[in-house]
Amino acid sequence: MLNGQSFAALGPIFWIALGILAAYTVALCGLLCRESRRTWVGLLVLVGLVSVSRLVWYESYPPGSHEDEPKLAICSYQQWKGGVWRPKGCTGLPALLWVAFRAPLLEWFGPNLWALRAYSIVTGVAALPVAFALARRVGFGVDGGFAFASLIGFLPRSLFYGRVNFGGELIFHQMLLLCGLAALVFRRGSLPFGLFLGALGQTLLLYDYFVGRFFAPFALVSAVLATGWARVFCLLVPLLSLVGWTPFLTARPVYVLGPLGVAASPLDVLL
Repeated sequence: MLNGQSFAALGPIFWIALGILAAYTVALCGLLCRESRRTWVGLLVLVGLVSVSRLVWYESYPPGSHEDEPKLAICSYQQWKGGVWRPKGCTGLPALLWVAFRAPLLEWFGPNLWALRAYSIVTGVAALPVAFALARRVGFGVDGGFAFASLIGFLPRSLFYGRVNFGGELIFHQMLLLCGLAALVFRRGSLPFGLFLGALGQTLLLYDYFVGRFFAPFALVSAVLATGWARVFCLLVPLLSLVGWTPFLTARPVYVLGPLGVAASPLDVLL
């Protein structure tokens, strides 16, 4: 299946990918374990409908591939074949998610749009139950949770970015971060689990496209809104995320603050 390349030869990237998948599983199970059977059925139906919206004509809308897709595919595939995880890709963006979840699909299924976009499609669909859980943790009922999850699944921007190589995983990781912070602010669930969700979401956002880095202030706002020990847990979210981002930062990346590069000031980047 790996054309002679064993899993052991892949080095740490295999174990990193396995750990991320395990964290995804723990997060989803922990968020939904107390919901009723009827809610689970409703979520499965919604996930099925949104999955259809992502898969129908996925090669036609948008048509073909955009510039970044083949460029990042070649870069990450070469790194994956070498069995060495480099924190920085050939474009200056973090290489982790591309090497871990897209390059193996290119090896197994060939250079096609499905291999390039599968990770974004799957994680974009997985964002729905997390969005439902987020709505529940800020005080909405089951109906409100389904309404919010439906918007996350069917709004035009969600449809578009859920069908290309960037976008679906960004929404998924954003929902994880916000769900963890909401759990801390509103004391819905244990504080350690809220910290786990928040740190997981923010760390993976840092390893994704530039926009993920600008979600860090949410933790600071949450610390103001929270009370007691929850404030400390909110502040730990960005600290743990920066620790997880250290391999990328130590690789002397070109794009640290944003798409304008290191020559731009933080104010310019935010503007």
